Amino acid sequence: MIIELEPNAFRTVVPLFDTLYIKFVINALVAGNCHGRIWVDDPTDPKSVFLWNKGPQYYVAGCADNKIFNDAIKQVIIHEIAPAPDSYMIVYYSSDAWADRLPDIFSERVLVKAPRYLYELDTLKIPDWHEHVPQGCQIVPINRQLLAETHLANLEQVTDEIKFMWPSIDLFFERAFGFCALHNDQIVCWCTGEYVYDNHIGIGIETVENYQHKGFATLTASAFAEHCISNNIKAHWDCWARNTPSSLTAEKVGFCKVADYTVFWGQID
Repeated sequence: MIIELEPNAFRTVVPLFDTLYIKFVINALVAGNCHGRIWVDDPTDPKSVFLWNKGPQYYVAGCADNKIFNDAIKQVIIHEIAPAPDSYMIVYYSSDAWADRLPDIFSERVLVKAPRYLYELDTLKIPDWHEHVPQGCQIVPINRQLLAETHLANLEQVTDEIKFMWPSIDLFFERAFGFCALHNDQIVCWCTGEYVYDNHIGIGIETVENYQHKGFATLTASAFAEHCISNNIKAHWDCWARNTPSSLTAEKVGFCKVADYTVFWGQID
Protein backbone atom coordinates (compact mmCIF):
# COMPACT_ATOMS: atom_id res chain seq x y z
CA MET A 1 0.00 0.00 0.00
CA ILE A 2 1.19 3.51 -0.77
CA ILE A 3 -0.58 6.80 -0.13
CA GLU A 4 0.47 10.34 -0.98
CA LEU A 5 0.03 12.67 1.97
CA GLU A 6 -1.57 16.08 1.86
CA PRO A 7 0.69 18.86 3.18
CA ASN A 8 -1.36 19.21 6.36
CA ALA A 9 -0.43 15.59 7.20
CA PHE A 10 3.32 15.88 6.60
CA ARG A 11 3.93 16.23 10.33
CA THR A 12 3.05 12.56 10.88
CA VAL A 13 6.32 11.38 9.30
CA VAL A 14 8.68 13.70 11.22
CA PRO A 15 9.64 11.00 13.80
CA LEU A 16 10.82 8.71 10.97
CA PHE A 17 13.39 11.27 9.78
CA ASP A 18 15.56 10.84 12.84
CA THR A 19 19.01 11.41 11.34
CA LEU A 20 20.57 14.84 11.66
CA TYR A 21 21.36 15.37 7.99
CA ILE A 22 17.77 14.93 6.80
CA LYS A 23 15.83 16.05 9.87
CA PHE A 24 15.99 19.73 8.90
CA VAL A 25 14.63 18.94 5.41
CA ILE A 26 11.40 17.36 6.66
CA ASN A 27 10.96 20.06 9.31
CA ALA A 28 11.34 22.78 6.67
CA LEU A 29 8.78 21.00 4.51
CA VAL A 30 6.33 20.75 7.41
CA ALA A 31 6.82 24.50 7.98
CA GLY A 32 5.93 25.14 4.33
CA ASN A 33 9.36 26.55 3.53
CA CYS A 34 10.36 24.24 0.68
CA HIS A 35 8.86 22.11 -2.08
CA GLY A 36 8.06 18.44 -1.63
CA ARG A 37 5.73 15.45 -1.99
CA ILE A 38 5.51 12.57 0.49
CA TRP A 39 4.27 8.98 0.14
CA VAL A 40 3.73 6.57 3.05
CA ASP A 41 2.59 3.01 3.64
CA ASP A 42 -0.09 4.03 6.13
CA PRO A 43 -1.39 7.60 6.46
CA THR A 44 -2.51 7.17 10.08
CA ASP A 45 0.48 5.20 11.36
CA PRO A 46 3.32 5.46 8.80
CA LYS A 47 6.21 3.04 9.08
CA SER A 48 7.89 3.72 5.72
CA VAL A 49 8.17 7.03 3.89
CA PHE A 50 9.41 8.36 0.56
CA LEU A 51 9.97 12.09 0.04
CA TRP A 52 10.70 13.91 -3.21
CA ASN A 53 11.53 17.61 -3.11
CA LYS A 54 10.50 18.14 -6.77
CA GLY A 55 14.17 18.52 -7.62
CA PRO A 56 17.08 16.05 -7.75
CA GLN A 57 16.84 15.06 -4.06
CA TYR A 58 14.97 11.99 -2.81
CA TYR A 59 14.65 10.75 0.77
CA VAL A 60 13.63 7.41 2.29
CA ALA A 61 13.14 6.73 5.98
CA GLY A 62 11.54 4.32 8.40
CA CYS A 63 11.26 0.60 7.71
CA ALA A 64 13.30 -0.50 4.68
CA ASP A 65 12.01 -4.08 4.64
CA ASN A 66 8.56 -3.28 3.30
CA LYS A 67 8.57 -4.91 -0.13
CA ILE A 68 5.06 -3.83 -1.08
CA PHE A 69 5.89 -0.22 -0.28
CA ASN A 70 9.27 -0.39 -2.00
CA ASP A 71 7.74 -1.82 -5.16
CA ALA A 72 5.14 0.95 -5.07
CA ILE A 73 7.86 3.61 -4.73
CA LYS A 74 9.51 2.16 -7.82
CA GLN A 75 6.29 2.61 -9.79
CA VAL A 76 5.90 6.19 -8.52
CA ILE A 77 9.41 6.96 -9.71
CA ILE A 78 8.84 5.39 -13.12
CA HIS A 79 5.40 6.84 -13.82
CA GLU A 80 5.20 10.10 -11.86
CA ILE A 81 8.74 11.35 -11.44
CA ALA A 82 10.83 9.98 -14.31
CA PRO A 83 12.08 11.29 -16.58
CA ALA A 84 13.27 13.88 -14.09
CA PRO A 85 14.19 17.31 -15.43
CA ASP A 86 17.55 17.24 -13.67
CA SER A 87 20.79 15.77 -14.98
CA TYR A 88 21.54 13.98 -11.71
CA MET A 89 19.84 12.62 -8.62
CA ILE A 90 20.77 12.24 -4.95
CA VAL A 91 19.07 9.69 -2.72
CA TYR A 92 19.30 10.25 1.05
CA TYR A 93 18.47 7.38 3.40
CA SER A 94 17.94 7.32 7.14
CA SER A 95 19.53 3.95 7.92
CA ASP A 96 21.94 1.43 6.42
CA ALA A 97 19.05 -0.99 5.94
CA TRP A 98 17.97 1.11 2.96
CA ALA A 99 21.35 0.81 1.23
CA ASP A 100 20.56 -2.72 0.01
CA ARG A 101 17.08 -1.73 -1.19
CA LEU A 102 17.76 1.48 -3.12
CA PRO A 103 19.54 0.01 -6.17
CA ASP A 104 16.42 -2.05 -6.90
CA ILE A 105 13.97 0.77 -6.16
CA PHE A 106 15.89 3.09 -8.50
CA SER A 107 16.76 0.33 -10.98
CA GLU A 108 16.15 2.67 -13.93
CA ARG A 109 19.29 4.56 -12.88
CA VAL A 110 22.83 3.47 -12.06
CA LEU A 111 23.48 4.62 -8.50
CA VAL A 112 26.82 4.82 -6.72
CA LYS A 113 27.61 5.66 -3.11
CA ALA A 114 29.18 9.03 -2.38
CA PRO A 115 30.15 10.59 0.99
CA ARG A 116 28.91 13.98 2.18
CA TYR A 117 29.65 16.25 5.16
CA LEU A 118 27.29 18.25 7.34
CA TYR A 119 28.56 21.30 9.23
CA GLU A 120 27.01 23.54 11.88
CA LEU A 121 28.02 27.11 12.60
CA ASP A 122 30.01 27.31 15.82
CA THR A 123 31.61 30.75 15.89
CA LEU A 124 32.57 33.47 13.43
CA LYS A 125 36.28 32.98 12.81
CA ILE A 126 36.65 36.15 10.75
CA PRO A 127 34.87 38.85 12.80
CA ASP A 128 36.74 41.53 10.84
CA TRP A 129 35.70 40.16 7.45
CA HIS A 130 34.47 43.64 6.44
CA GLU A 131 38.07 44.80 6.35
CA HIS A 132 39.02 42.12 3.81
CA VAL A 133 36.48 43.08 1.13
CA PRO A 134 38.51 44.06 -1.97
CA GLN A 135 38.38 47.64 -3.17
CA GLY A 136 35.53 48.17 -5.58
CA CYS A 137 33.52 45.27 -4.13
CA GLN A 138 30.61 45.12 -1.71
CA ILE A 139 28.94 42.43 0.40
CA VAL A 140 25.26 43.36 0.57
CA PRO A 141 22.00 41.76 1.73
CA ILE A 142 19.76 40.09 -0.83
CA ASN A 143 16.59 42.15 -0.55
CA ARG A 144 13.76 43.36 -2.76
CA GLN A 145 15.74 46.43 -3.78
CA LEU A 146 18.60 44.24 -5.00
CA LEU A 147 16.27 42.01 -7.04
CA ALA A 148 14.90 45.16 -8.70
CA GLU A 149 18.39 46.10 -9.97
CA THR A 150 17.84 44.44 -13.34
CA HIS A 151 21.15 45.71 -14.73
CA LEU A 152 23.14 43.43 -12.42
CA ALA A 153 24.76 40.47 -14.12
CA ASN A 154 23.79 37.06 -12.68
CA LEU A 155 20.68 38.49 -11.01
CA GLU A 156 18.55 35.91 -12.79
CA GLN A 157 20.64 33.06 -11.34
CA VAL A 158 20.11 34.39 -7.82
CA THR A 159 16.37 34.73 -8.38
CA ASP A 160 16.18 31.24 -9.89
CA GLU A 161 18.02 29.79 -6.89
CA ILE A 162 15.49 31.30 -4.50
CA LYS A 163 12.53 30.16 -6.61
CA PHE A 164 13.96 26.65 -6.84
CA MET A 165 14.30 26.31 -3.07
CA TRP A 166 11.28 28.31 -1.92
CA PRO A 167 7.55 28.19 -2.75
CA SER A 168 7.74 31.94 -3.50
CA ILE A 169 10.05 34.94 -3.42
CA ASP A 170 7.72 36.61 -0.91
CA LEU A 171 8.04 33.69 1.52
CA PHE A 172 11.82 33.81 1.22
CA PHE A 173 11.89 37.47 2.25
CA GLU A 174 9.41 36.77 5.05
CA ARG A 175 11.26 33.85 6.61
CA ALA A 176 14.86 33.85 5.36
CA PHE A 177 17.68 36.06 4.16
CA GLY A 178 20.79 36.06 2.04
CA PHE A 179 23.92 38.00 1.10
CA CYS A 180 25.85 38.50 -2.09
CA ALA A 181 29.13 39.94 -3.33
CA LEU A 182 29.02 42.70 -5.95
CA HIS A 183 31.80 43.75 -8.31
CA ASN A 184 31.47 45.95 -11.40
CA ASP A 185 27.69 45.57 -11.65
CA GLN A 186 27.98 41.81 -11.28
CA ILE A 187 26.75 39.51 -8.56
CA VAL A 188 29.82 37.32 -8.26
CA CYS A 189 28.81 35.22 -5.23
CA TRP A 190 25.53 34.62 -3.44
CA CYS A 191 24.62 32.89 -0.19
CA THR A 192 20.93 32.20 0.44
CA GLY A 193 18.95 30.62 3.27
CA GLU A 194 17.17 27.34 2.62
CA TYR A 195 15.43 24.53 4.54
CA VAL A 196 14.32 26.95 7.26
CA TYR A 197 12.39 25.96 10.37
CA ASP A 198 12.26 27.39 13.89
CA ASN A 199 15.71 28.94 14.35
CA HIS A 200 17.47 26.60 11.90
CA ILE A 201 18.64 27.55 8.41
CA GLY A 202 20.60 25.80 5.67
CA ILE A 203 23.02 27.55 3.35
CA GLY A 204 23.08 27.55 -0.43
CA ILE A 205 26.19 29.22 -1.83
CA GLU A 206 27.60 29.71 -5.32
CA THR A 207 30.43 31.72 -6.84
CA VAL A 208 30.68 32.49 -10.56
CA GLU A 209 33.58 30.72 -12.19
CA ASN A 210 35.81 33.73 -12.89
CA TYR A 211 35.66 34.76 -9.21
CA GLN A 212 36.28 31.39 -7.61
CA HIS A 213 39.31 30.82 -5.33
CA LYS A 214 39.55 34.55 -4.60
CA GLY A 215 37.90 34.64 -1.18
CA PHE A 216 34.45 35.84 -2.23
CA ALA A 217 32.68 32.75 -0.88
CA THR A 218 34.43 33.18 2.48
CA LEU A 219 33.45 36.85 2.72
CA THR A 220 29.85 36.30 1.65
CA ALA A 221 29.41 33.31 3.97
CA SER A 222 30.96 35.33 6.81
CA ALA A 223 28.29 38.01 6.35
CA PHE A 224 25.65 35.27 6.44
CA ALA A 225 27.21 33.68 9.54
CA GLU A 226 27.46 37.04 11.32
CA HIS A 227 23.74 37.62 10.76
CA CYS A 228 22.97 34.12 12.10
CA ILE A 229 25.01 34.60 15.26
CA SER A 230 23.54 38.05 15.90
CA ASN A 231 20.02 36.62 15.63
CA ASN A 232 20.60 33.30 17.45
CA ILE A 233 20.04 31.28 14.27
CA LYS A 234 21.60 27.81 13.90
CA ALA A 235 23.11 27.52 10.42
CA HIS A 236 23.89 24.27 8.55
CA TRP A 237 26.32 23.73 5.66
CA ASP A 238 26.03 20.54 3.62
CA CYS A 239 28.47 19.50 0.87
CA TRP A 240 30.11 16.63 -0.98
CA ALA A 241 33.17 15.20 0.75
CA ARG A 242 35.06 15.57 -2.54
CA ASN A 243 34.25 19.29 -2.67
CA THR A 244 37.35 20.39 -0.79
CA PRO A 245 36.92 24.13 -1.54
CA SER A 246 33.43 24.05 0.02
CA SER A 247 34.65 22.22 3.13
CA LEU A 248 37.61 24.55 3.57
CA THR A 249 35.39 27.61 3.17
CA ALA A 250 32.93 26.31 5.77
CA GLU A 251 35.72 25.65 8.27
CA LYS A 252 37.41 28.97 7.55
CA VAL A 253 34.17 30.83 8.29
CA GLY A 254 33.59 28.98 11.56
CA PHE A 255 31.52 25.88 10.77
CA CYS A 256 32.34 22.57 12.49
CA LYS A 257 31.66 19.16 10.98
CA VAL A 258 28.93 17.30 12.86
CA ALA A 259 28.20 14.39 10.51
CA ASP A 260 29.82 12.22 7.85
CA TYR A 261 27.21 10.34 5.87
CA THR A 262 26.67 8.54 2.58
CA VAL A 263 24.12 9.04 -0.17
CA PHE A 264 23.44 7.35 -3.48
CA TRP A 265 24.21 9.49 -6.49
CA GLY A 266 23.17 8.86 -10.09
CA GLN A 267 23.57 10.50 -13.47
CA ILE A 268 20.45 10.78 -15.61
CA ASP A 269 20.77 10.41 -19.37
